[in-house]
Amino acid sequence: MLITMLLWLNGVAFIGFGLACFFVPTMPADLIGYTLSTADADIEVRAMYGGVQTAIGIFTLLGALKVKFRQASLIEIMLVYQGLAIGRIYGLLMTTGEATGYTYGAGSFEALMAMLTIYCVVTFKDSSGLRAGS
Repeated sequence: MLITMLLWLNGVAFIGFGLACFFVPTMPADLIGYTLSTADADIEVRAMYGGVQTAIGIFTLLGALKVKFRQASLIEIMLVYQGLAIGRIYGLLMTTGEATGYTYGAGSFEALMAMLTIYCVVTFKDSSGLRAGS
């Protein structure tokens, strides 16, 4: 039940944020202080924030809907959240500027989701009742 809820919640969130970034690339840019001063910058935000996050969300929802994709979808979001959390922690350690509440809030959420998804991956049982790796 926890895994299914987690997949639904994250699938909808990734798709929602991804589509918002795809159609309004200035939205994430404004949140973090980017200036989209070239066509390449606009296209990059649409692709990496919009396209990739929408694709992550679609695969995550596929896992919520189809049992045969559940473990792979769970591993997918676990790796995404780990990458985001590690990237933010490293960024905080390496930057000389002052980070805002955006970074601390996003990083805290991503670290929490990474830990929750690790727990779910470790305790995942397939439809036959076997744990992953059994």
